[in-house]
Amino acid sequence: MEMPLGQPKTKHSVIVLGAGVIGLQCALTLRQRGYDVHVVAKHLPGDVSIEYTSPWAGAHWRPHGLGHDVQQCRWDMESYRDWINIVAEEARLNVPVEARSGISVSQSTLAVIAAFQSDGVQIVPSLLMWDSPQHAELQPSGDASSLWFAREADEFHVCAAPGHAAGIASAARFTALTINVPKYLKYLQHQLSILGGQCTQFAAPTEQGFDVALEDICRKIRAPSNAFIINATGMGARHLVPDNLVYPARGQVVLVRGVAPECRTRQGESYISYVIPRPDAGTSILGGCKEVGNWDGEEDTSMTEKILERARTLVPELLNEKGEFEVLSVQVGLRPGREGGARVEREVRKDGRVMVHSYGHGGAGYQNSVGVANTVLSLIEDESLRASKL
Repeated sequence: MEMPLGQPKTKHSVIVLGAGVIGLQCALTLRQRGYDVHVVAKHLPGDVSIEYTSPWAGAHWRPHGLGHDVQQCRWDMESYRDWINIVAEEARLNVPVEARSGISVSQSTLAVIAAFQSDGVQIVPSLLMWDSPQHAELQPSGDASSLWFAREADEFHVCAAPGHAAGIASAARFTALTINVPKYLKYLQHQLSILGGQCTQFAAPTEQGFDVALEDICRKIRAPSNAFIINATGMGARHLVPDNLVYPARGQVVLVRGVAPECRTRQGESYISYVIPRPDAGTSILGGCKEVGNWDGEEDTSMTEKILERARTLVPELLNEKGEFEVLSVQVGLRPGREGGARVEREVRKDGRVMVHSYGHGGAGYQNSVGVANTVLSLIEDESLRASKL
């Protein structure tokens, strides 16, 4: 689906470093506002590499932050509303399935596990470690009515636990969104191309530091010396900036045949179990884990077994006649986390270049993406206004 606006007039040049969901969304948002945008990245949509995190995501809209993190909540809701509008517009225009964005609206179930395991719950023993009424997301009431997005997400309501899941302390339903991530990344790249934005695949040498790498990039694409820079390099920022606060949060998911009837998430003290239906693909994602500081890009077979075992009670609808999941693949990704939270801020470098950093979003990259891009745009617009007055 083409964006419902004409070819924008060109403003200032912007170079976006990185073609993950954050980089591509920033590029598209800036191009829609008329900036001359050029994405430069080692990996582009369609590539498969442990260095390229975005293609390995689940993904679906489920808030990670707590209500006191106002900026995180705003990013989440701006993305939510934008995606709802995209889905509605595709339906209104009757866009063919193969040409759609990869976003799908789904009724989601968030289920939070009770502190003690009853005999009927077939979940790993870590359940015994969790006291659900004290879970941070459920404060102050101790139930799902305290979730910060209870008043924001469509059709949110506290509900009883589904019959196949025992030991639930609190549960809620709301209208969620699932993302077919390989398709969505290509969609963003395509929309950028339609509007005249460019993408160049280039692995700039980083051994001599960020400034030298930028010089090589600018020579490669013949960028003007005053181009704004958007640093959306994800895990790469750890060595490129360098920023030692950036760390990997290893995730592992299992792709199985069959489409789950809804998103379902079940949380315990030291684990999370979820199922995400993949739009238009006939598959679902089972997850997951978050292993901070783990750089291993290979499958952990024991983790695969845990994910599948937990999923048996979470989504029994996908079990075959033998009582098993039909596993298609196991996927591992390194989420780019950052101590202290994501870095989204403007920097004027020693050579006078204006750079806006946007990295360290961890597992919230997709649901943050539109809101973050709006923040990046505002930082660039402020700098453009300042420069025009000099």
